[in-house]
Amino acid sequence: MHFSFKHLAAAAAAVFLSLQPLSAQADGELSGVSLRVYLDPVNCPFAFFTDNVVKPVGLDADIIYELQKRLGFHLQDERIYPLMRGDQFELLRRGEADIIGGGMSATEDRAKFMDFSPIYFDTGMAVLYSKKLNPGIRSYQDLEGKTVMVPADSSAEVFARENLPNSKIEISHNITLSYFAVAYGKVDAVIYDRPILTYFADTMPSLNLAVTDETLARNESQYTFGLQPGSPYNRYFMQAFNAIKEDGTLDKLKAKWGLSAAEAK
Repeated sequence: MHFSFKHLAAAAAAVFLSLQPLSAQADGELSGVSLRVYLDPVNCPFAFFTDNVVKPVGLDADIIYELQKRLGFHLQDERIYPLMRGDQFELLRRGEADIIGGGMSATEDRAKFMDFSPIYFDTGMAVLYSKKLNPGIRSYQDLEGKTVMVPADSSAEVFARENLPNSKIEISHNITLSYFAVAYGKVDAVIYDRPILTYFADTMPSLNLAVTDETLARNESQYTFGLQPGSPYNRYFMQAFNAIKEDGTLDKLKAKWGLSAAEAK
């Protein structure tokens, strides 16, 4: 049977929520609880920096603040911590993080060491390329034999290694710098999640970057938050998360960041 993590996550959430009544508005169930929340800050518009390099903003940050308002928990040190994805995973494995996110996909491998929130954004991967230096790229298949950069610890890395065996795969620990590497010819392309690539290409037109039209690995690009496995707080987090999906709050937050029409169809 073809594996679809979206369906598995939805089924798990349904079973979990059936144990508790779902209210439209949570009522401070986590009042007095301090949670450690980490977002990867290089994934615009889900989590990124503006004028404050210690406070990530974006859709994921807004979701956390909305959940905080409904559940009443405190943020440790009264802030969301910015932290790269690989470091987030290490903290979660050591039991030193409660929630991680920032444009993070639910995958089978990650399910081995974390619980997931409900899926909140349905996307897929694509290819970022230079219209000036590589105008012939229209599909990932055009990357055969080329140099392709992918983020570390990402679904894009898995996809590239499985589907481009004759290409040179380079690992990036800062996805934003990867985009400039494409623009200046250091690498031929970047494979990553479509809305993040599109957001950068649209906001930096002087770099002459474009994104392919295809949708790759949709099953590996379902955005979620990672939760400390087995945490007693998770059921409340799940309830509140589903409430903001059902009452339209999540749609309003997506519209705020220009993401209303960006999900895969």
